[in-house]
Amino acid sequence: MPFDVSGWVEVSLGDVVEKGRNDWIGTLFLGPFRLSGDAVSERLFGLAKMTRSRAPYAERGAPQDCSRAIADEIARNAAFVRTHGEGAHGLTWALWSELEPEIDDFDSADLAESEWRPVFALVRELDSAGFLPEDIRFVVWGCW
Repeated sequence: MPFDVSGWVEVSLGDVVEKGRNDWIGTLFLGPFRLSGDAVSERLFGLAKMTRSRAPYAERGAPQDCSRAIADEIARNAAFVRTHGEGAHGLTWALWSELEPEIDDFDSADLAESEWRPVFALVRELDSAGFLPEDIRFVVWGCW
């Protein structure tokens, strides 16, 4: 059975929204990228069929201030689990400011072969478009 990774890249609008309101917005849905539980998924998020090492951003759960897109996904998964007994797992998150140095340390072969490569390229574009690295967040989970 294949192991997939899904989730969202969120951005924070920070100063643009009213104080006390959720300022994270789901910006890039990761589903269409068909991400697998590969070396990149394992090393960063602990999402693989059989993890061999402790990933620095594993098992953080959902961010308390997650976007509506993430909250809706969590609710859908909870309903699915109530009906079927299991569902998405390994929900976790990391800021781009945390991930980018890790990615820069990757073996180029691991990154070149990973489905994550275009995702990281798009996120680098967000970064260069003026979003601060701490205002870009990955929220991911594993799916069977």
